[in-house]
Amino acid sequence: MPCLILTIARLAAIAVLALSLGACSLTSSVVGGRTWTSTAQLPDGTTQEITVRDDSGRLTNVEVDPQDLGPVTEISNPPGQPNVVLVPWAAGSCDVKTSFVFAPKAQGLAGTYTTTTTGDVCDMMAIEHHLRLTSSAPLPANQVTLDRAP
Repeated sequence: MPCLILTIARLAAIAVLALSLGACSLTSSVVGGRTWTSTAQLPDGTTQEITVRDDSGRLTNVEVDPQDLGPVTEISNPPGQPNVVLVPWAAGSCDVKTSFVFAPKAQGLAGTYTTTTTGDVCDMMAIEHHLRLTSSAPLPANQVTLDRAP
C-alpha cells in the first residue's frame, strides 16, 4: 500500500509540473499583434523613432539597422537564414518618426509605412536604413512587400 501512495504522489507531482510548463508556454507565445520601438541614428547626430507593428503574429524579433550587416539594397533572406528577412527603406533627413505595419498576405507579409517629418523646409536627403525581421517559420523574401501607406 505505501508503494501505491508513493506512485500516486509522483503522478500528481508530474501532472502539476506538466500543467505549469504548459502555462509558461501559453503566456510566452505571441497571439495577434506585437510592436517594437527603436531609434535610428541620423548623420547629424539626431535620432528618428522607428515603430514596427506585426499584425500577422509571425514575427518574433525586429531589429533596426543591425550593425553586423552591410548595405541592404533589396528585400532579401540572408544566406542560410530562411526565417530572417532584410527590408531596406530610405528615410529623409528631417524624418522624426517612421511607423511600419506588417500584415499577413498569403504565405508572406505585406508591409506599409508612414513617416512624420519636422520643419517647414526639408532637403530630403535620403538616408538608407533597414529592418531585420525574424519570423517563427521560414519567410521567403519574395513573399514580403513594403509600400508607403496611402
